[in-house]
Amino acid sequence: MAFKSIFLSKEPSSSTTNTTTGLNERQEKTRQSFMQFTKELSSTYFTKCGLQLQTKYITQESLDQDTTITAALFHSIRKACIVFMKDARESSRIVPELHLSDRATEIVEASIRFQVNNGFQVLQQSTIGHIHACYQEMMGSQSRGIK
Repeated sequence: MAFKSIFLSKEPSSSTTNTTTGLNERQEKTRQSFMQFTKELSSTYFTKCGLQLQTKYITQESLDQDTTITAALFHSIRKACIVFMKDARESSRIVPELHLSDRATEIVEASIRFQVNNGFQVLQQSTIGHIHACYQEMMGSQSRGIK
């Protein structure tokens, strides 16, 4: 409602009124300018949020150190995604034609996919490293004549 009262004040005008929106030409231009600005601003914001949600990820070091570090990392990512989605839903209610909630959902899904893929890659590398170490140990044992 604040949007309409600030940006789209109903002034008497001699210009024609859009029957769909109930706005005169000047108001419609103001609305379109505001929508373009909001679209560009949200695009920049969502890009930065998406990058931020993908900066914290599991590494081999975090797995080696402690599982509580990994759990804390997932908890912080989860919390960031929840706050991000809540903010996007609130903004989407104000300006529904920009579909901000849909875009935020895409970013959260991509971030979760990134985190899961990264976690599996770290786990795969760790498993391969352990298999390689076991193989080396077996080969060393055989060369020394240990069965």
